[in-house]
Amino acid sequence: MANANGIATILDGEETDMVLDWLETAEWDEPETDTRNRLATIRSYRKGKVRRLLKRVEKTSYYKNLPAAIRKYSPKDKWETTLLELMTEGVQFLFPEKPIMHYCYDPYFEEEPDYWPMGLDRQIRIAYDIYDIVTESLENQYNSERQETYDLIPVTTMKISPET
Repeated sequence: MANANGIATILDGEETDMVLDWLETAEWDEPETDTRNRLATIRSYRKGKVRRLLKRVEKTSYYKNLPAAIRKYSPKDKWETTLLELMTEGVQFLFPEKPIMHYCYDPYFEEEPDYWPMGLDRQIRIAYDIYDIVTESLENQYNSERQETYDLIPVTTMKISPET
């Protein structure tokens, strides 16, 4: 779903490497255990578990022709029938005509602005842990850059949860 709708992970941001470098090389006034934890987190983002997991999330991992497979399948009981109905509804998000991330509005559009607005691709990303030092630093970087410009806004919004 993320791939089909243009939603990237935080690894794909052009500022991610800069933030990781800063977190790795800046002087920190912290206990030794915090330093070890911070550096371990950075290593995990660069080439460890976090990187592997986020790269796995980026890959398409469903049946190649899912709509046809759903149409051909004959449910065996009521539970499978319900599941197939839900899958049929959800297919629209896997194969959209226009990705969700392309539905944005620029209220202050200029042909050649001094500062480009912050696009949805910078505002919405898949994160590993919203409370770790890398994600917090990327949020701070975004908020700092945002002071010079403005956000593009989604045309419509919808809360996405496991129930939707």
